[in-house]
Amino acid sequence: MAAKKRKNKAIFPALLLVIFLIFSTANIYGFYKKGYANNKIIKEGLKPSPNNFYGLYVSAPSIYGRSYYGDGNASITVTGFLDPGSESSREFMLDVFPGFDKDYVSTGKAKFYAKYYITNDDIAAKNNKFIYAASLLCVSSLNSEAFYGLYFDALRLNVQNDGIRSLLDKHKISKKEFDECINNPDMKDIKMDAAEVENFGIVGISPRFYIGLNGRSNIVIDGVPSYAKFRQAVREHEYTIGN
Repeated sequence: MAAKKRKNKAIFPALLLVIFLIFSTANIYGFYKKGYANNKIIKEGLKPSPNNFYGLYVSAPSIYGRSYYGDGNASITVTGFLDPGSESSREFMLDVFPGFDKDYVSTGKAKFYAKYYITNDDIAAKNNKFIYAASLLCVSSLNSEAFYGLYFDALRLNVQNDGIRSLLDKHKISKKEFDECINNPDMKDIKMDAAEVENFGIVGISPRFYIGLNGRSNIVIDGVPSYAKFRQAVREHEYTIGN
């Protein structure tokens, strides 16, 4: 009888352990299904890089501390990676952006964040994409209020590389200060955007847009959509916030 009781005492802790493991596994699977499997942005953001671990922790492009075009109180955010050498980026600026600007930016419903379309190889080579990004960076640091006007002009006119300099007078930016800046630009934002371009699989895709709420819960659009498709993505977030 005593042996039987000891046997039962040994089985009871083991049974508790099995029950605990079953519940733990179920919770982990539920988290995976809810927070990973159904979220394309998280899956995209977790794509690892052989060079760094940026992609392991970031689920969407960072807009923290970045300048924007629009009303600061707007909760809908559009983050765009546009390539100055791409005809499709120019097409977006000419055919799609005006409608978005009129319907959403000017009405205070949304704001736009520009990202540099650049890779770490471009930075190392100091090629045309690097010159373009460094030029825009200097424009932003010298006159932040003029940045988006010049940026939009550059895309519409397909101005590339050191051609940014031809737009400085129009936007009241000192060429002397610009030339001094371009020799030693602050690389923080450029390096961050290069990490995002590589880790989010944007290389070879132009343009790409992240349409979200305060930079999160993004809908991703690759290439140049029709304005109707672009507007529908924005409208989905309007429904979320009750507009």
